[in-house]
Amino acid sequence: MSQTMTPVWRGQLVRFIAVGGSNTLATYAIFVLLSLWFDARLAYSIAFLIGIVYSTALSSRWVFTGERSAARLGAFVSWYVAVWLVGISLVWLFGSGDFVHRVVAAALVLMITVPLNFLGGRLVLGRAIAASGSGNL
Repeated sequence: MSQTMTPVWRGQLVRFIAVGGSNTLATYAIFVLLSLWFDARLAYSIAFLIGIVYSTALSSRWVFTGERSAARLGAFVSWYVAVWLVGISLVWLFGSGDFVHRVVAAALVLMITVPLNFLGGRLVLGRAIAASGSGNL
């Protein structure tokens, strides 16, 4: 890690990897299973919705600790909706076709949306950290 990365940033990144990694694995598996029976866009949307609930609960309490408010959580969910729009667009572009195309498209979507999710959490929930002084690992 960079020497310029603060302990707060490092702690957030480690916690994000734990929460985000488990969320990614679970929602990817949900997507793959659902895409056996449903259109890829519907499967992605259901998996993403499950991921939003999981991520909102854990990110606001453990990853980006600090002051929580309804407005901040609303902004966090709004960011995730924007990321969903990016992801669903990519699924629409690359996920049509057979099962293999859907699985590959989902992997591509993850490569793009995971960094966006961290950025959103950091920007929306991370602001409370500076004010509260919390955020240590």
